[in-house]
Amino acid sequence: MMNETNGFAVPVVIIAVCAAAAYWMIANKPEPDRRPPPRPEVTVDAKRLEPQGFQVKIVSRGTVEPSTKTTLVAEVSGQIVAVSANARAGSFFAAGEVLMSIDRRDYESAAIAADSDLIQATYQFSREQILVQNLDTDIATAEATVAQAALRLAEERARAAQADADWRRLNPDVTADPLVLRVPHITAAEADLAAARADLAKRRRDVTLSESRLAAASAAVRSAEARVMDTQVALERTVIKAPYAGRVMEQTADIGQFVSPGTGVLRIYAADYAEVRLPLSDHDLAHLELPDHGGNADPATFPYVVLTRGIGRNTHAWSGRVVRTDGAYDTKTRQLFVTVRIDDPYAANDGGTTPLIVGQFVNAEIEGRVLHDVFVLPLSAVRQDNEILIIDAAGTLRRRSIDPIWTEGGVVVVKDNISAGEQLCLTALPFAVEGASVTVRVETGTPLPSSTAENGDPAVSGKDGNADAGELP
Repeated sequence: MMNETNGFAVPVVIIAVCAAAAYWMIANKPEPDRRPPPRPEVTVDAKRLEPQGFQVKIVSRGTVEPSTKTTLVAEVSGQIVAVSANARAGSFFAAGEVLMSIDRRDYESAAIAADSDLIQATYQFSREQILVQNLDTDIATAEATVAQAALRLAEERARAAQADADWRRLNPDVTADPLVLRVPHITAAEADLAAARADLAKRRRDVTLSESRLAAASAAVRSAEARVMDTQVALERTVIKAPYAGRVMEQTADIGQFVSPGTGVLRIYAADYAEVRLPLSDHDLAHLELPDHGGNADPATFPYVVLTRGIGRNTHAWSGRVVRTDGAYDTKTRQLFVTVRIDDPYAANDGGTTPLIVGQFVNAEIEGRVLHDVFVLPLSAVRQDNEILIIDAAGTLRRRSIDPIWTEGGVVVVKDNISAGEQLCLTALPFAVEGASVTVRVETGTPLPSSTAENGDPAVSGKDGNADAGELP
C-alpha cells in the first residue's frame, strides 16, 4: 500500500517543479529593445510634366454613301432589246452613255403617222388661210360696190330734187310725172344699194365662218405638232441613258424582258465623290471647327478627316473633309451628324489603296481644335475618380484631382491643377498612401506623343474613341 502511494506522488512533484520553473522564467524574462519599424521604400517611374500643344482627334464611325443615288425606270413600254456591258452591277459608265434600249418599231410607226397628220393639218390650215384672204378681197370689193351704190342713189336723189324744182318753177299748178321726178331711177338705185349691202353682210358672215375654220385648222396643226413631239419624245425614251458619270449598284431588268412605264431597270450612283455621315456628341462638337455656310469659307479650311478600314491584314486609308452638318439633332441619339466628302473615292490611288465601296463601314478621325499650353498624361497614370499621383521635391506622394478636358486613345489632356516641372508617378500603386516616400527610378524625359501640335510633334492616332471626364477609370 505504501509503495502505490509513493509511485503516484513522484510524477506530481515533477510536474509541480517544472511549472514553478516555467513561471519563474516567464516572470523574469529580459525586456527586448524597442526600435521603430523601418519605413518601406517604393521605387516608381515618373515623368516630368511640361505644357505643350495638342491637336484633338475626334473619333467616329459611319457608312460610305454615294453623293447621288438614282433608280432608272422605263418611261415607255416595250421589250428590252439591248443592254450595255457597262449596265452590269459594279460597272462604271460615262454621262450620257446608253445603258439599255427598248424596241422602238412601234414608236417609229407612230412617229411616221404623226408626221403625216401634221402635213395634212398644215395643208388644211394653208387652204383655210387662202380662203380667208380671198374673202377679205371680196369684202373690199363689196364695200366698194356699196359705196358706189350709195353714191348713185345720192346722185339720183339730187337729180330728182333739181327736176322737181325746175318743174315747179315752170309748171307751178301741174303735178309732175314720176318719170320727170326720176322716181324709177331712185327706186332702182335704192334696190342696188340694198343688194350691195346684203352681199357685203353675206361676205362678212362668210369671213367669220372662214376665220372659225382657220382657227380650227390652226388648232389641228398645233395638236399634230404636239403628237409629233410626243412620238419623238417616246422614241428618245426607248433609249435609257446615264444622267451622270457613275457606277451601277444593281441591275433589275435584262435583255428580252418586257417593261412598262415606271418599271425599275437600274439602280446607279454618282462616282464623282462619296459621303460619310458621322455622329458627334456635344463634347466632340465643342472641339471642332464646323463649316460656316453663311460666309465665303474656303473648303480647304474645313476639318480634315482620315477614314480607315481594315481589309484582311491590311489597313487602308482615305482622306476627306467635313463639308456640312445636318440641320437638326437626331432625336433618338441626341447627336448631330456631320457629312464628310471624299473625292474620287472609287478609283485606286498611287499608294495602292483599294477603292471605297458603297455601304462599307469605316472608322473616321476628324482633325479638331489645337489645345494650347496643356499637359498630356498617359491614361494608365490616371486613377479612379480622375486622380493622379504627384511626386513632390521631397520624394513623397501627393494625391491630386484633375479635370480632363479631352481623352483620346491612351492619353488624357489636362489644363488646370498641374504646374510645369511637376513629376507624375507612372507606376500603378494600388494602395498609395498620401505622404509616402518613394524613390524615382526612371524619370522619362521624352514627352508623350501628341496630335499635331504647335511644335510639330507627331500625332496620336486614337483608336478607342474619346471619353468624358466621368468615364475615366
